[in-house]
Amino acid sequence: DRLRPDGILINNVIGMTSGPKSKFFRSVYRTMGEVFPHTHVFKVPDSGVNETNIEIFALRSKTSVSIETLKERLAAKTCPVKNKELLEGLLGDHIGAKIQTSDVPTLTDDYAPVDALIHLW
Repeated sequence: DRLRPDGILINNVIGMTSGPKSKFFRSVYRTMGEVFPHTHVFKVPDSGVNETNIEIFALRSKTSVSIETLKERLAAKTCPVKNKELLEGLLGDHIGAKIQTSDVPTLTDDYAPVDALIHLW
């Protein structure tokens, strides 16, 4: 309720995007997708092999901004960014494929089995 109508929530998750060690990330992604109309997932460049630094961008606006539009704005320098190189790296590692969420729970105040979803590696 405190996020502006055009606001963006960014969540940093350490985990995997697929496979047996991905349940925590996929639950967070599912939960954010049920709250926000638009989400984009990026793998942070130079993440490790066994664990990945993942950024989930959740947009509250009714109109989504495509990755292509973000790239165009960045190239035209109409996107005010403090760290342009970081954003360019994120855009290059956009995870655009559909992320499987039907086998993981939505996290709520009453049900958040995070310990069961995180696999220690």
